[in-house]
Amino acid sequence: MTDFPDINPQWRVVAEAAARAAGRIAVEYRGQVETQSKGLRNIVTEADFLCQAEIKRQLSAAFPDHRFLAEETDSTPGGGAELCWVIDPIDGTTNYSYGIPIFCTSIALTYQDAPLVGVVYDPLRDEMYAAERGRGASLNGRPIRVSERTEMVEALVGLEWATDPPLRLETVRRLDPLATHCMTVRSPGAAALSLAYVAAGALDIYFNVKLSPWDVAAGCLLIEEAGGRVTNVQGGPWSIHGGNYLGTNGVFHDRVLELWRSDAVTR
Repeated sequence: MTDFPDINPQWRVVAEAAARAAGRIAVEYRGQVETQSKGLRNIVTEADFLCQAEIKRQLSAAFPDHRFLAEETDSTPGGGAELCWVIDPIDGTTNYSYGIPIFCTSIALTYQDAPLVGVVYDPLRDEMYAAERGRGASLNGRPIRVSERTEMVEALVGLEWATDPPLRLETVRRLDPLATHCMTVRSPGAAALSLAYVAAGALDIYFNVKLSPWDVAAGCLLIEEAGGRVTNVQGGPWSIHGGNYLGTNGVFHDRVLELWRSDAVTR
């Protein structure tokens, strides 16, 4: 069992300030940047790099000994005992570049790959989701909890689409048994924000068959600190390097896993 360090209140304060600064840059450049391809269905914009640089500038100034793992390269990867900031400067870059107003900045501080602090900031709505390990989760400073819904027919399911065709087919197979039992399904297009929605009780169930550390480090902590449950899609322990994720209000978790098993979904 990991012996976590004491939470430094400045970790969250600086992370929130860096996320807000990145959000201002993203809003300023919205609609003015060209996209570049990083691979199949994977794009990046100049704003991603500018936001990441500002986040790293602020975090490095405050915590010069900390490591970084960031989506847009320029990282100092390392595991072990080091404190490491995991950064997604703009989560939802496709939405951002296509003009859909759903994107966010995600920043988490991890210790031995376990999140200690996480913030997810939606700059267009000025919504700051934040969590500290063992201290709960909040939205703009107000405590949040996962939903209290108990009937699957009332459950709102969220997902995002992987870039690889085989993983998209797996998403469809996992969605199939859920779609016939839930209220409806949403694909917001920004994984970190979707996880935050579970923490705040807007979504009841969220799954994704392929995510990266910067997509989940803050969001999964938010869900757990808001009283929810996170595992991988097989029901095992999750990690920031786990690849696939299921996050729920806790009530629906075993029911989702049961539906997937009974429908012989690819695992």
